[in-house]
Amino acid sequence: IRMGRTIDDPTWERLENSNYWLRPAAQMSDLFVDYPDALANTLEIAERCQVDLKRDGYLLPEFPLPEQFKEPIEYLGHLAREGAKQRYGRIDERARKRLDYELGVIGDMGFAGYFLITSDFVKAARDRDIPVGPGRGSAAGSLVCYSMRITDIDPLEHDLLFERFLNPERVSMPDIDIDFCFEGREEVIQYVVDTYGKSSVCQIITFGKMLARGVVRDVGRAMGMGFGEVDRIARLVPEELGMTLAKALEQTEELRNLGDEDPRYGQLLQTCFELEGVRRHSSIHAAGVLIVPGDLVDHVPLYRTGKDEITTQWDMNEVEKMGLLKMDFLGLRTLTVIDKALRHLPALGADPVTAEEIPLDDPEVYEMLGRGETIGVFQLESSGMQEILRRLKPSGFADVTAVNALYRPGPLGAGMVDDFIERKHGRKSVQYLHPLLEPVLESTYGTILYQEQVMRIAGDMGGFTMGEADKLRRAMGKKKVDEMDKQKVAFLAGAREKGVAEPLAGEVFDLMAYFAGYGFNKSHSAAYAVLAVQTAWLKAHWPTAFLAAAMTSEMNTTARVVALVDEARRMGIEVLPPDVNTCGVDFVPVGKALRFGLGGVKNVGRGAINAIVEARDRLGRPFADFYEFCEEIDLGRVNRRVIEALILAGAMDSIEGQREQKTAALDLALARAHRRSRDRERGQADLFGQGTDSSIEERSVLPEAAAWESRERLRRERELIGVYLSGHPLDEERLLLAALAPQRSADTPNMEVDQVVALCGVVTASKLVTSRKSGKLFAFITIEDLSGSIEMLCFGDAYEKSRVALNSDQPLVLLARTSRREGDESTKLIIEKALPLDDAATQLVREVRLDVPIAVRAEVVDAVLSSIAEHPGTCPLRLNFIDGDQELAVPARRASITPSGDLLYRLAEALGQERVTLDAVAVSRLAADLKAPAWRAARARAV
Repeated sequence: IRMGRTIDDPTWERLENSNYWLRPAAQMSDLFVDYPDALANTLEIAERCQVDLKRDGYLLPEFPLPEQFKEPIEYLGHLAREGAKQRYGRIDERARKRLDYELGVIGDMGFAGYFLITSDFVKAARDRDIPVGPGRGSAAGSLVCYSMRITDIDPLEHDLLFERFLNPERVSMPDIDIDFCFEGREEVIQYVVDTYGKSSVCQIITFGKMLARGVVRDVGRAMGMGFGEVDRIARLVPEELGMTLAKALEQTEELRNLGDEDPRYGQLLQTCFELEGVRRHSSIHAAGVLIVPGDLVDHVPLYRTGKDEITTQWDMNEVEKMGLLKMDFLGLRTLTVIDKALRHLPALGADPVTAEEIPLDDPEVYEMLGRGETIGVFQLESSGMQEILRRLKPSGFADVTAVNALYRPGPLGAGMVDDFIERKHGRKSVQYLHPLLEPVLESTYGTILYQEQVMRIAGDMGGFTMGEADKLRRAMGKKKVDEMDKQKVAFLAGAREKGVAEPLAGEVFDLMAYFAGYGFNKSHSAAYAVLAVQTAWLKAHWPTAFLAAAMTSEMNTTARVVALVDEARRMGIEVLPPDVNTCGVDFVPVGKALRFGLGGVKNVGRGAINAIVEARDRLGRPFADFYEFCEEIDLGRVNRRVIEALILAGAMDSIEGQREQKTAALDLALARAHRRSRDRERGQADLFGQGTDSSIEERSVLPEAAAWESRERLRRERELIGVYLSGHPLDEERLLLAALAPQRSADTPNMEVDQVVALCGVVTASKLVTSRKSGKLFAFITIEDLSGSIEMLCFGDAYEKSRVALNSDQPLVLLARTSRREGDESTKLIIEKALPLDDAATQLVREVRLDVPIAVRAEVVDAVLSSIAEHPGTCPLRLNFIDGDQELAVPARRASITPSGDLLYRLAEALGQERVTLDAVAVSRLAADLKAPAWRAARARAV
């Protein structure tokens, strides 16, 4: 696997014999009986090798202090109090006590330097206009962090606990993870390197392991199996977090039976079991950075990567065990999106706004969230989350914080989501086992949702300190039974002192223990809720700026760009095609529309785009024609492949000429451009600066070229930008759509349940998944029609029968049944049958009628006749001649046709769409073979 060879490859290096292994002492004595001194010396050297990796507390680099401060905690206290004044204006008693308490704990634990180091590089990021996240993890519960702008969410306002972050009764290094703008993260790391020295800072190694699917592919390749063969087996392993081969065998019958199918497959799986979990390769940790006092070589073993980068040999866990300072510098795209969107606002006529100024209580934001319109909104855009939001109808920031905590497997499986929603809307009463619980659980409608609530109850009812409460929370979360039994005795004793009866106190403790397994860190949930509300505010009020920024951040992920373009169209925002005469790398808002960025075109890199922009700026105007474009750009950075991609993507449509003409002229244009470049270098331009070409007119003439069919032009366009912008494959099928598939994807929410519906669309994405129960494949199919796109499901036999159609790029008629799970507000569509639109037309269209005016021009008649002649078939054609109020219907006996979309489009172009009429039978005829029992079984599987 390491060498990329197969096990039967005779050329790869092998050890020359089988003696290379660590033998026991007795065997070594027998082998080297003639060399006793060598054995004795080897043993002596081994015994002299003494390695003692002592951990002497925590090793933090020394932070330089201003002269007036003697100790790090003094300086930290000064900065924290000054920061609190800026945050609050006047520090009230509650804030002062909390700040003094936190500083006392930090000082006693000896971690003041940690906070100063963290504050310093966060300040450096802000000074450089690099966006920093509002917080991450339990650090959001620290008032010191908030005061020093390490975090940006008020722990007092949101009732966040410091002890969840730093427990005075359990000494361990603080862990502050910082989110930075994705584009600025490396600059912050470089600041740390510059500050503490290259010899004191490096990134941390991480090891990739052979996991269930990956080990099948690795071993299969090494055994010499073909890609398709290995891929089929790997896909039988369900694609979910934490999946193992043992779990996969339990869930997938076909995987269990592989050994019966072919003995090689049994050997494959046996080998995979032995290798699963083995470290496969090393790489650099995505976020971890090590900072040491003095030189790295005095504290940690180092490793040089293939790219000549220095990392640790220890992974993050081993680094922390040795008491070394590991900081996580995380790059978060959402911060980049918010920053770019805010930078767009002045161009749209808005006053400048900072992320911190975005209100968290805007009613329009929560109305939008309640409609489930959350594509692009941080943490809230999955279909499951949208469904919960539609049911919950969040009314404030606390609800968004709760949703972040609720949307996880544990709470979902335990029914906590349903209880929370029903209680919020008053459909289920909120009851508290004891009045002491009401202040703690009121914000979550009586549900223990957060780990901090477990700690609060332990303090309020059990008399625990917050440090003791944090220990209880950890024991409950990790199901440490012995520790929980000890803690229960203490809790009951404390409750007794507060007048709570022991049976009731025991019931509360058991309730805490049950929910602690599902409880979420409220500090993290609240901090990320800030980002959710900020992105939702931008989407609600400045959708073009927000979506343009979101598309820019995802421009290298076609599926995400497609989803965002669909969302823009749903919101009525026009997406303009890329344009070499106006565009740069990024997607940008243009009034109430947005412009597709050149960075979203495949095969067009940032260097090429910069060269185009430089040439345009140098001219001071748009490119006059295709030849000028080729002559003015730097062909060293913009090659033939780039220009061809720009043509096919529609990015040169603003330059005169059709795409096919520019493609045909490309070689000539490049030859002229190269020749002109050489002439410039030799100083041979003519008096009028027109190079060696005889005239501008001659230079600008594009050659004639055969026109591409619309479908072919759109196919190439979509290949390069992922979406259709200049048109849609269904534009020419409107007559057939109206006759055969009257429903649209946009109509789905209003469809009745358990009905057969017919849609027409093109497949834009598909994903095969293996059922955990049956082991059979089913598919998520994304269909795009003229109203938008929708994800549909297709199961078992229906998928097998329609597999060919669903994997094609031609327009399809899809027969689907509607489904809605109890309690859901969204309707699902489950595909029962899919067939090409032209095939459906052949089966269902009984007659085509043309209304032909008597006074029609001869060229129109010629166009109609030639179109009919090119599409012979069995469908009757009826001509209805019109003379004023008189009509004469004549069957065209010798002109039976095939009613394809292409023919009908050409007839509509010649006569007008209103003069072409289809007589078709109901599309339900295609559904005659769909049986209800099969459907109900499929729906049960879907649910």
